[in-house]
Amino acid sequence: MADHTSLRNLSSRELAGKLLKESQNSSSHESQLGAYQSLIDTLWNRLTPTLGRVTVTAIVERALALTRVTQPLAEKINVTNHGIRLEDIKLEEKSDLSEDSVQQTLEEFIANLIDLLALLTGDILVRQIFTQVDRRELK
Repeated sequence: MADHTSLRNLSSRELAGKLLKESQNSSSHESQLGAYQSLIDTLWNRLTPTLGRVTVTAIVERALALTRVTQPLAEKINVTNHGIRLEDIKLEEKSDLSEDSVQQTLEEFIANLIDLLALLTGDILVRQIFTQVDRRELK
């Protein structure tokens, strides 16, 4: 059973890693990317009604800009008015991409997104994410 206190003490990087690990149910690289896409879609769909499409797009683009500084693979993540797309990473995976580089990039991106949300909302939305993680652990 999850402890709210322990989840709240997680850094954004640890939370991102936890969310990504919970989304991974398969060992195949393509299935893992599908799980990442599903998690990112869920975040987008939860944020958009509250903050609005333009605001969410701006926050996500800022998180991507921060991620691109240290993770060149983040160039392959695209933001549209309808969400965040990982198709270019799927195409790139045919080359020399390692699962670790994909996972590091996505963890960094999600951690940056969580950091920005915490900064902009005074942790209100981040607490809701903690609650969602808590509910998943109880199942």
